[in-house]
Amino acid sequence: MKRMISFLCCVIFLFSFVGCTSENGDYTEHQDLEKNEISFFDDALHFDLKEAGLTNVFIRDMCPSSALVGDDLYARVYLVGDDRYRGNMSTSDHYLMLIIEDKIILEDLKTGNYNARLGGRIEVEDFDGDGYKEILVQEAADMFGGFGQHISRVYKYDDGQIKTIFSAFTDNEHRFDTGFSCTVLEDYNLKIQNKYTGYEEIFNYRDARKTWYGEKDCTYFGTQLLVDSFYSFEPMDVDEDGICEIIGYQYTSLNGHTDYVGSAKTVLKYDKEKAEFVVVDAEFIRCDSKPTQEK
Repeated sequence: MKRMISFLCCVIFLFSFVGCTSENGDYTEHQDLEKNEISFFDDALHFDLKEAGLTNVFIRDMCPSSALVGDDLYARVYLVGDDRYRGNMSTSDHYLMLIIEDKIILEDLKTGNYNARLGGRIEVEDFDGDGYKEILVQEAADMFGGFGQHISRVYKYDDGQIKTIFSAFTDNEHRFDTGFSCTVLEDYNLKIQNKYTGYEEIFNYRDARKTWYGEKDCTYFGTQLLVDSFYSFEPMDVDEDGICEIIGYQYTSLNGHTDYVGSAKTVLKYDKEKAEFVVVDAEFIRCDSKPTQEK
């Protein structure tokens, strides 16, 4: 219910600057409510942006306050959904929308064949340290396997355009490499490593599947750690320098999604010299196991 009220308020707010006076310049009369309760219908929260070619769209999420995105430029930031799947605003395609002064700037968030989104949200923070706000977009593409598949990106307003400065999922479906790998050891031990940070821990899994090993249960058997997309992607000023990092969590498995072994946690920080996000901290989390060795 709170989400529905928020959508309605967004739509009212979005168009509050349009059509508030009559042709002769006089204000229109206050509209008295004829009823305090009416039937809900989906299209009540939809609107058109016909000049951009968008019809029957709605507000999926919004930044609660205006964000400084450039020199004396403030933007109202919205995640807009196109309910073309008739899912009652559940499954939709997404667009990023910025209202800056008297202009609306739009970006299509489609990615290859993965246009349908089951949900999405936005966060506005300074990630690159320039004093202006960037926009984190986290979307759910599907809920198959593990914790589902998600699309995580960061956008920046730059001279009238919305530009991507980070994407964990591209048109070619290549996931961002957070550097995790594993080695299956004897006695149901699993060594987890991260190539970017030097992180290494060995965990014991007494409930490990026999498919980890060869003919004998305790024979070394190499296998690849399968790392999914970021199921959690949150801004946080980890080092308290006034610039936000991003904390990401990824579902991991060995022999298909049912062989869950834990969550890969990484901290991403924007590197000004490289002009990209890099992994600055890493940790592997398995709630029902304790590390047997730490380095």
